[in-house]
Amino acid sequence: MIRDSWLARRHPLVKAAAVLAVSIAVLFLFRPLPILVLYTTALAGVRAAGRVPWRTIILSQIPFLSFAMGSFSLTP
Repeated sequence: MIRDSWLARRHPLVKAAAVLAVSIAVLFLFRPLPILVLYTTALAGVRAAGRVPWRTIILSQIPFLSFAMGSFSLTP
């Protein structure tokens, strides 16, 4: 089911460019706190702009969070 939301009406290339810009910006962040703030702000923005249920957001983040925790725990 596709809901009519502000985020759904944006062009896919604009969304891809935004993801690319944020990804490049995160490359230069080394402390975990700014990345965590950016991550939680992005989740809240997707929730508000896309009208995505919290359950869907959380379930879609499980693979990424498990990879991040594995990478974080193995980094000296």
